[in-house]
Amino acid sequence: MSLNDKIDDNALWARLEQLQKELEQVIHGAVTTRKLSAFGPMAALLKEMHWAAAFLGLTDFADITAMGAAFVNQLQESRYRWSVELTAVLKTLLKRNRDFLDARPKEPSAGVFIDSQSAVLQGTGLKRPVPTGDLTDIFRRRQINKNLVSPCRQLTVGQDRTFSHAISVPAFARKRHRSDRYLSMVYIDLDQQELDLEKLSKTLDEAFAKSEILLHGPLGIPWKNYQTYKAKKPYYLLLDTEQDSQKWLNSRDIKGKTVKILNSPEIDPSNEPRVIIREVVSPGMYKTPGASAQAPAETEYISDLKPAGHRKKSKIKNRNLGIKFPVGAKLILIVSTIIILSMSTLAYLSIYFFKGEIRNQVEDTNISLSQTVAKQAEKEIEQFFDLSNLLFQVGSAAGGTTSLIDDFFYNYQSLVYVGVPGSNFEFANRDWFRDNRISDERAVLNNIMSARAEDLEKARSGETVVVNVSPFIPNLKAPVIALAAPFLLGSEQKALVILADIGGSLAESVSSQKGKTTTVIINSQGEMLAHPDFTRVFNGESLRDSPVFQEMYSKGLTEGQIRFQEDTLNG
Repeated sequence: MSLNDKIDDNALWARLEQLQKELEQVIHGAVTTRKLSAFGPMAALLKEMHWAAAFLGLTDFADITAMGAAFVNQLQESRYRWSVELTAVLKTLLKRNRDFLDARPKEPSAGVFIDSQSAVLQGTGLKRPVPTGDLTDIFRRRQINKNLVSPCRQLTVGQDRTFSHAISVPAFARKRHRSDRYLSMVYIDLDQQELDLEKLSKTLDEAFAKSEILLHGPLGIPWKNYQTYKAKKPYYLLLDTEQDSQKWLNSRDIKGKTVKILNSPEIDPSNEPRVIIREVVSPGMYKTPGASAQAPAETEYISDLKPAGHRKKSKIKNRNLGIKFPVGAKLILIVSTIIILSMSTLAYLSIYFFKGEIRNQVEDTNISLSQTVAKQAEKEIEQFFDLSNLLFQVGSAAGGTTSLIDDFFYNYQSLVYVGVPGSNFEFANRDWFRDNRISDERAVLNNIMSARAEDLEKARSGETVVVNVSPFIPNLKAPVIALAAPFLLGSEQKALVILADIGGSLAESVSSQKGKTTTVIINSQGEMLAHPDFTRVFNGESLRDSPVFQEMYSKGLTEGQIRFQEDTLNG
């Protein structure tokens, strides 16, 4: 690649293909020689592949290549010996790299809406998803921390009231920041760099090795500027440098600008004003001439001053008086007993009242958390019905044309299906079914309608129903719920059915709760609609027999807290 070549998607994919071929040659030679040292050149190739993947917005690809480079470096240590298992890990890594290359889209992606659709992230949309969890788990067991070797994260920068931009830095990046350095957010356009791809990757990797780059990745730009910057490839760097970020960029021939300086170096103590402290002699330390007292000195004649024949007095002991327990010991025992009893009583009272206060705080927190999740669920359901109404208007305006309907589903990917079963008003998100590797979408929909026929009948009778349909859909990545409501089609009462993927909304809200509190969303039948463990939703588990469900629905409670004990699989 020449210096004037532009860093675009085609150049990045071509470089990835070239690096993959070189990696395959290295591993073939290493397997032939059966020496771990022969894997050494793979580290540099994987690091360069990491940066190319990061430039494309393929964060998962960037993660496994960076962790793979760290794994190769581990193998160069003397404590490792050749084994089939170690070689199999690298072969799996190369195979997963090939899967990413084969999933290259035919045309560049138009961008992905993020941050409540107020910003667009220009990334590469693959033809099919490539799993990386197995490799990540293997590297984690090898004590390879993904946050340390691959801090590649997608980021969007929004406006706030106080600062020019609101930037949330991950905790692991904040911990690596040194107080004597500049912490700066830098923005660069990849297609405007004068450095070629190989030299740019090498420069950034050297800076990352020196802990000068704490975070990097594709940068989401505001929607209002999307059309203007559509041809560019925005990228950000979170720098932790000794010099100003702009000087750092200029010294490395990198074109970019500083978005925000998050932290400046602390004041050097050597530059602070110095205060000379002298010892001040107090007035009592001055000596008046002739007024200093001298201690009487012992002389060899002092014994002559004592009376002759003076008898030394003997000390009276308690045992001579028949005293077994002295008064002092009794006083110490009594005082110690009083202190111990007082401290124990205070400790018990403190623990008792503190425990009650903590219980009240936990109850308030749980109720507040439940109210927040309930309001969010209600808002999401209302939004699904509003989007369905909008989709019907778009479908009517399209006149049978699927392009407008496909564009609608592309912008609202949480909708899976909207329609009135048994009528001409049925719309399905074909891209969603393809992403979930479902070829026969009609068969899946018919299976859902047949299994939930009783619930659809309730909707025709005027009742709004929310049920879990995840068990009837194969290859799911996130839970799917079905909403059914009465719908007047002409003069005939029908049921409007909506299938929605809640992986990015309700399921994410219950999964993001920290601590020991588990948030679960259920319907009136006790079916799990959202749970931090998606497997329980996929299996169609129900809380109908749970004591808290029986208590809540038997008394008709709208909110509150019930204390109960329930056996689990782990006892």
